[in-house]
Amino acid sequence: MISDKISEFIREDLLMHYFLVGICGVSMSGLARLLSARGNKVTGSDLKKCKMQNAKCKFFLGHNANHITKDIDEVIYTAAAGDDKASGYIELRKAGELGIKTTKRSKFIGRMMNNKYGIAVTGMHGKTTTSAMISLILEQADYDPTCLIGAEVKEWKSNARIGRSNYFVAEACEYDRQMLNFRPKAALITNMEEEHLDTYKVGMKDIKQAFKKFVKLLPKNGLLILCADDKNVAMLKKYAKCKVKYYSIKKPWPGLKLKIPGKHNLQNATGAARLCHEL
Repeated sequence: MISDKISEFIREDLLMHYFLVGICGVSMSGLARLLSARGNKVTGSDLKKCKMQNAKCKFFLGHNANHITKDIDEVIYTAAAGDDKASGYIELRKAGELGIKTTKRSKFIGRMMNNKYGIAVTGMHGKTTTSAMISLILEQADYDPTCLIGAEVKEWKSNARIGRSNYFVAEACEYDRQMLNFRPKAALITNMEEEHLDTYKVGMKDIKQAFKKFVKLLPKNGLLILCADDKNVAMLKKYAKCKVKYYSIKKPWPGLKLKIPGKHNLQNATGAARLCHEL
């Protein structure tokens, strides 16, 4: 659970005032909690009421240009809000008029990974489960990670966790090619199939190309974990310049016992165990 204490992970930059367009989104709300825990001032807007009203963040219902004031240092927005037809775009436009820096959520998270041991989980399915499992394993192993998950994790009663170590676990969404904005040291890819075809208009050809670029972002001393059960994922090894390891449902992690059902969860857990074992 996020602590009120300012940890070593979060002490390094000056306190800022961030405004989040779409603050109630599952990833944005977690980011708001992390930034607030750092001691930053966090405000934001969304079209619907959400739990952020009860967090240490000032919440505006609806989007309005008047929400953007000169004291804001940076506006962070979701991919959807970046569309000039989106209701939240009015706030981005006002920020531009005032000369306030605007940053897409995925680029901001990528920036947070600088000088950290970033661990990114991507793929069309299983990102949330796998990243949560990795986070919980690292937590139990006293690696004390900071984590940004795409759903509330029962053990934390939150979708974010502040840790004191250099490890930072986050989902890297493939929509709008957002994962290409991340700069992880380690990555796990669960699967690839035709999805988000508004982004990948040529289908699998576009998807494969995007994931190739993602793999090439990993440094030489990095780590790539691939699901061997997906042939499109398995072939990504040849594009990596770092250490590569596989996992498979055909060979679950030895001694692994789950309290949740489903072969897909056994597969996700095996991937999480493989990555953590390599760490």
